[in-house]
Amino acid sequence: MFCVIYRVPSVTRLVFMSKKDDFSRVPEVLLKGFGKPQLAMLLPLDYK
Repeated sequence: MFCVIYRVPSVTRLVFMSKKDDFSRVPEVLLKGFGKPQLAMLLPLDYK
C-alpha cells in the first residue's frame, strides 16, 4: 500500500491520497479551489 502525497500550488497545503491520480473521493468544490495538484511523493506503507 502507498500513501500518495500531492502538493497544491494555489495554497500551502498537501493532499494525502491512497491511490495515485484518484481524486474521486475529493469533493469537486475542493478540487476547484486547489488548482491542479502536483505529485510530491509516494510513501510505501508496509504491514507486518
